[in-house]
Amino acid sequence: MSKTLQDMGRIGRMVLDSELAQLKDANREMDEIRKTIQALDAELAARSKCVMQEDAQDLALLTGQDEPWRDWIGARQGDARQALAKAAAEREEKLARARHAFGRVQAIEALQNRARQARLQKLRKG
Repeated sequence: MSKTLQDMGRIGRMVLDSELAQLKDANREMDEIRKTIQALDAELAARSKCVMQEDAQDLALLTGQDEPWRDWIGARQGDARQALAKAAAEREEKLARARHAFGRVQAIEALQNRARQARLQKLRKG
């Protein structure tokens, strides 16, 4: 196998590793955003449960601060969902690049195998 094919193989694997690392980072980012959304949802559910269980003596409810807080939580949820959508779109781009790099590595490996087979046939004949 030629030095060029070996170099191409090494570079192809390095590019693939880089693309896979970026994809892993994108997945991690999406997981973090999902955790944030879940935490906000849990806060809202806990607050709703608390208000339902208590009588009308809740200070935040009595002073009118409950509704602005709910609005704030809703805004944070919207921001987080928007960030998740953006991260998902970026992840799809990274996934496409990783697939392309994987295909390139497979093509180089196929070329290397053909070169190996050709060299073996040449040695058998010679």
